Amino acid sequence: MGWYDAVIHMVTAAIGAEEFYTLETNSARTETPEQSAALDKRLQDAWTGHPHMRIVDNSTDFEGKIRQVLQHVSQAVGIPQPYEAERRFLVESDEIPVYHVTASIRQDYLVGSNPNVVGRVRRWESRGHRSYTHTEKEVVGKGKAIERERKISSREYCQILISNGDKSLHTIEKERTCFVYEGQHMELDRFQGRLKGLRVLEVELPSIEHEVHLPPWIKGIQEITGNHSWSNRALAEKLPHA
Repeated sequence: MGWYDAVIHMVTAAIGAEEFYTLETNSARTETPEQSAALDKRLQDAWTGHPHMRIVDNSTDFEGKIRQVLQHVSQAVGIPQPYEAERRFLVESDEIPVYHVTASIRQDYLVGSNPNVVGRVRRWESRGHRSYTHTEKEVVGKGKAIERERKISSREYCQILISNGDKSLHTIEKERTCFVYEGQHMELDRFQGRLKGLRVLEVELPSIEHEVHLPPWIKGIQEITGNHSWSNRALAEKLPHA
């Protein structure tokens, strides 16, 4: 699945906008609302674990859904439009009793000339596939960031690390478990190495004001959205040097 730059899933109207799902007004539809909802869940499960899976639900009207899709497509091709919104939580839970996919992540930070922009390279491994990305992220507000990201080859990944890796920071290693709960794509990071035991839940949203539906089996919740001291880069700075 990693050969796609992004996966954008538009949730069927049969989930959350049932009044607009009718067989009479759309001849292309052949499933009942129940069948459509079941197929939607199977599609979400099939793509869960992709490093850039985005879910566009029915919390807005159809024009709002289109705007979200355009935003995600623009971000995938390197055009920040307009920003990424993400809420983050410290949690204690470890078990995830819903369908999920786990990936291994190795993340290194880069030396940069602009102190407001954080550069990094990431190696992502899941389901036997390995991919690499180069990212520049500029925080513009609480939970809001302009992000430019591009896929790179393993050769370029190594070259960037050698030529521009920030030797004063440690590598961040974590196991990321991706799952969907009530139409929201969530990622639970279990940090490894010196940070072993730390767990952070991330939820990407259409806007930072968007309501988050946290699973009842997630325990020990403390929101850290916008708290710089809990950013991945700050965690790399906190690591004691060998």
